[in-house]
Amino acid sequence: DVCGDVKFVRTIKPIIDDLDGKTLVVDDFQKATLHLAAVISSNYLVTLMGMVEELFENSEIDQQQIKKAMIPLMQSALRNLENQSPSEALTGPIARGDFETIQKHLNLLVEKTELNRTYRRLGKETIRLLGKESTEEIKTKLLSLFDEQ
Repeated sequence: DVCGDVKFVRTIKPIIDDLDGKTLVVDDFQKATLHLAAVISSNYLVTLMGMVEELFENSEIDQQQIKKAMIPLMQSALRNLENQSPSEALTGPIARGDFETIQKHLNLLVEKTELNRTYRRLGKETIRLLGKESTEEIKTKLLSLFDEQ
């Protein structure tokens, strides 16, 4: 981040360019929005891994093994996002309209109240990403699965 008045930014830009850096000139509102986006895309990705680990906290599976299994999936999703929209990069049971698998997931989360709430909320957000290939009927049926019971 480089912050400053116009004169400072003009002075520092050639140095950034020499270092093959990128500059983006934004106003205060855009800067705040960019910071919010950075928190969501970076910190919350870490939070998701924390949720994954919580699923296995009473399991005999080592946390390092969980990370070794999940991080490549996360990296694959990030690579997909480099060249696709979130809607196009979406995979998994919601994208497939796999109601049975989603119900199994919800059953696994019955005893884990906070994870259950978060899974349901993220599921609803994921449904909003579904493209035109998913009918309104499928989206409505998916949403009904994620409603609190």
